[in-house]
Amino acid sequence: MSASSGFTDEEIQQTVALVQIYEWSRRAAIAALSWAVYDYLITFSTEIRHVWLRPWGWSKLLFGWTRYFGMSIVIVWTTSNILTPSEVSPAISCIIYYYFAAWGGVLTQMTLSVIMILRLWGLYNGNNKLAVFWASLLTIHITALCIIFGLGTRLPHYEPPAPYFTLDRNVCFEPSAPPSFIGIWASRLALDTIFFGFVLWKAYEEYRQGWHSSIAEMLITDNVTAFALVCLIQVMNLVILFSKNPQGAQAGVGFALASDVIVGSRLLLHAKEVINNRREPYETELEFGPEDAGSHSATKTSGGRSFATAVRESYEASSSSSPSRAPRPFIDVEPINLTIIEEI
Repeated sequence: MSASSGFTDEEIQQTVALVQIYEWSRRAAIAALSWAVYDYLITFSTEIRHVWLRPWGWSKLLFGWTRYFGMSIVIVWTTSNILTPSEVSPAISCIIYYYFAAWGGVLTQMTLSVIMILRLWGLYNGNNKLAVFWASLLTIHITALCIIFGLGTRLPHYEPPAPYFTLDRNVCFEPSAPPSFIGIWASRLALDTIFFGFVLWKAYEEYRQGWHSSIAEMLITDNVTAFALVCLIQVMNLVILFSKNPQGAQAGVGFALASDVIVGSRLLLHAKEVINNRREPYETELEFGPEDAGSHSATKTSGGRSFATAVRESYEASSSSSPSRAPRPFIDVEPINLTIIEEI
């Protein structure tokens, strides 16, 4: 026992380890928020042009919900990690912390999954039977999450060593994770893997047919990139959960929330950009006449940008002072029926 503090050496060692985990989780939360804010800033001008200056519709509402409600969840989650609850109301602070982390995460997951299902639905030419199947899988997954999080409110929470309470640190702790908590990330990974499988199958079919549709190619490349990123985040969270105690597992939550917001917003924004850029040459021709339209339309590109290319170019442009405009995607692809694509 340490004579100067009155605590045992074991308690002091446990406290030091817990403080290290706390600092690690806090830095991870700040990094996740920084990533989300940075992505928001570099896509804001595209958002204004292709979303808010366009006619109102349910897709605009879905984008606003995904972008701004999701961002508020990330902000509250980060704030609850970096601020120390006051001594007079730690219970209230911890309740806000838990509910925004748990239930906010359920909503962001559900939103992104709905967007992915809509894109799969468009990729499979509006197949309603498959849409019902995908929606059923999502319903089962969300129901399981609600049950797990509901049980979490009744579980005994982690009790830190006594010396920890002498420090000015966050006193909100996760429940002692039962095996079912692993199912949170495993279930999400399984769901996204199934969705990913449908994308790969369609990619195989399109490859055999010679990629006859550029829009189908766009949907496939979009979904492959998005699903790969989301699955990577779920694998990361599973690894952290297996290798760290329940408190250390918090480090991956912020990135899961941020990735849901970023990927969902990007998928919607890229689809809107593609549709709007396909429409503009025809809208310009109606306004100026067929002879003058060429002088007002953008130069045609040799091919369309994929989702991954659009993301990469936006990040590259943010670090460059050049005001040059990126090429407009999918202007020169073959005419197709955009009814299904416009739904996403």
